[in-house]
Amino acid sequence: KVVASYERSLIETEEGRKYLEKRGITDTGLFSRNRIGYANGRLKELLPKEGPIWNELKTIGVILENGAERFKDCVVFPVYDCDGGITTIYARYIGDGPKRHLFLPDRSTGLWNAIAMKTFSEIILVESVIDALSVMMAGHQNVIAIQGTNGLSDADIALLKTHGVQTVKLLLDGD
Repeated sequence: KVVASYERSLIETEEGRKYLEKRGITDTGLFSRNRIGYANGRLKELLPKEGPIWNELKTIGVILENGAERFKDCVVFPVYDCDGGITTIYARYIGDGPKRHLFLPDRSTGLWNAIAMKTFSEIILVESVIDALSVMMAGHQNVIAIQGTNGLSDADIALLKTHGVQTVKLLLDGD
């Protein structure tokens, strides 16, 4: 429900779309296929101020202890496992300041677009979701974001092998 709220916000407000367009991500089909959203900070207005939903969102880290929304002013990207279940949320802060990359706490950052390994025998690994979307904009859907320079684990490599990936191309930043 949170992801759906963020999806609606991306459609209804222009801040998130402008950020993506500035980064060269303009295909609205990519937005909907990947359930990309924008956290405008109004989630708490849509929810009851107490009760099981509020408590659950605090427990998983969407709502902070002070009642603020973790991903406010962020473009939001759900991260799915190979079977299509949401494992975490990655968010890219679009304002000024020190915070840029946010995840739900106490969870793996996951492989973004991991389902690609079930379809393609050749995978392009990139560092970030924005990098992956840029590669998709260029016409290559066989891309997975490893979520940072330390994002690829031995378990992820084993998962690639399990799903029959034969070739991995690295398209990483200089760091």
